[in-house]
Amino acid sequence: MKTLVVRLAVAVAALAVAGCGDGSGKSGSGGGGGIAIGGAGGGVGAGGAGCSTIENIGQTVTQVEASGLPPTPMGGTIMDGTYVLTKSEAYPPVTVDMPDHSSETLQISGSQMSIAITSDAYPAGLQGMATLATSGTDLAISWLCGASGSFDQQYTATATGLVLLSPPGDVQTYTKQ
Repeated sequence: MKTLVVRLAVAVAALAVAGCGDGSGKSGSGGGGGIAIGGAGGGVGAGGAGCSTIENIGQTVTQVEASGLPPTPMGGTIMDGTYVLTKSEAYPPVTVDMPDHSSETLQISGSQMSIAITSDAYPAGLQGMATLATSGTDLAISWLCGASGSFDQQYTATATGLVLLSPPGDVQTYTKQ
């Protein structure tokens, strides 16, 4: 069974399309994307012209199966800047029958994040914006456009990177540019 990794630009199960300026009201299929944002499934829109205009500068990363336990979230201060996906791992019990391929760029400024993703699930690309709030090792993400709703996941932030953990075993590593 392919486990689709749902990421920041892709909403948690049953999230509705926000449209974000395009007025389409269309929903996409849930699943793959780049930045880990929760469980499997969810709907998103393509994002509109007023949603996010950052350029996706990330290289394509292939999700791989990892062994052992996922890293322990450590929290920390998320530094302003541009981050690109550099590693996508699936720890047991998550398996990868058909690995996801994704390139992702995050731009974080204070409590706001813009995201651009191109993936197997979104070959034409997906853009969105969200607010971020941290508490200990938890990161609350609330969509402004590109998707709707809010969700939590765990994280570790350092001066040079950001690791997002979505239980039970999806881990995405972003490197600050």
